[in-house]
Order: sequence, then C-alpha cells, then structure tokens
Amino acid sequence: MSKLLSVAAFVIVFEAIVFAQGTYTVKDEDFGCTDRDKFERLVRYITDRDKEAFQKTLDAGLLRGDCIIFKVGDEVYLEDSGGIFSGVVKLRPKGSTQEFWTFRETIHGRR
Repeated sequence: MSKLLSVAAFVIVFEAIVFAQGTYTVKDEDFGCTDRDKFERLVRYITDRDKEAFQKTLDAGLLRGDCIIFKVGDEVYLEDSGGIFSGVVKLRPKGSTQEFWTFRETIHGRR
C-alpha cells in the first residue's frame, strides 16, 4: 500500500514540476473552448475526419465567444494542467478572464 502511495505522490509532484502554473507562450496556432466537453467533441470530429461538423461547431463557438483561436506568440496563463495523461490544459489569455481548454502541445516554455 505504501508503494502505491509513493507512486501516486511521485505522479502528483512530477505533474506540478512539469506544468507549474505561470505564464507560457503559445507555440502553435490552435483552438480552445471554455467547456472541456465541447473541446473534446471538436477533437472527436477531427479524429472522425468530419471537417464539416468540426467547422460548424468551431464557428458557432467563435461567434458565441466560448471558443478561441490561440495565435503563435500569445502569452497565456496555465490555469489547470488537466491531469498528467490527459493531453489537455486550461489556459487563460493574458488580460482575459476567460479560460479555455486546448492541447497541451499548444504551449511551451514557462516565462
């Protein structure tokens, strides 16, 4: 049991070190959504190669303001690391109060 707790503690500490909250820079233009379920639905459309469903859903989200396109060089704050194996993070653009779920690979380098 203590070995299991040690492994769990290591994973938590590792995630905190690798993706500590702070300022990051967007390295790849990508989309994000305020709702994680909507973001994951868009990812599913990409996986399904359903470009029409993806574009309709993203366009609607962009119009409502619940989706965003991150631009290369944007400064963002890491608000939630999403879990070490999830592949997603929640980012807040500098100066904004909204937070968006996106791919972990969208950002690099803590400032």
